[in-house]
Amino acid sequence: MAIVNESFADRNFPGRSAIGARFKFGRWGSKAYWYTIAAS
Repeated sequence: MAIVNESFADRNFPGRSAIGARFKFGRWGSKAYWYTIAAS
């Protein structure tokens, strides 16, 4: 789970709520981790 700021949410999920959205962070491929946004 992740908590993101409003700037990140607006930039990556424009026009909709970021809560519940998923994003990948870290190295691309098998070393990256998926996060679900719990609050923004």
